Amino acid sequence: MIEAPERNYMSDFNKTRERIITYQPYEMTTEEYLQFVHQLFLELEDLIKAKNADYTTGSGPFANFKTALDFGIDPIAGLANRMGDKFQRIKSYCKQGKLAVAGEGVEDAFKDLIGYSTLALGMLYEQQKKEQK
Repeated sequence: MIEAPERNYMSDFNKTRERIITYQPYEMTTEEYLQFVHQLFLELEDLIKAKNADYTTGSGPFANFKTALDFGIDPIAGLANRMGDKFQRIKSYCKQGKLAVAGEGVEDAFKDLIGYSTLALGMLYEQQKKEQK
């Protein structure tokens, strides 16, 4: 019988915790933060429009996720799975301090999570509207 090596999860956690705790952020004011949020959401709106055009080819904003139904998978569950992939990338960054794919930073993973969240909220909204009819 092959035994899996023991893993010290607390050690992994502490390494990640130390990395995050040693980071000394700039003390942003509330006004600066709100301006940052405004700019970020303007940028994300453009990114979401571009990705939607690439992934759906004009057949509705959720078309690529609705194909999950062909496999008996709820589209929101499929979307949540993709979000899980992004969380894995973020975990890798937290553990290693970098990502292997050049040109894709941890910021991109966080932006993708926001995009996926808006899609999920849009699908829930669509579902509620359909149920109200």
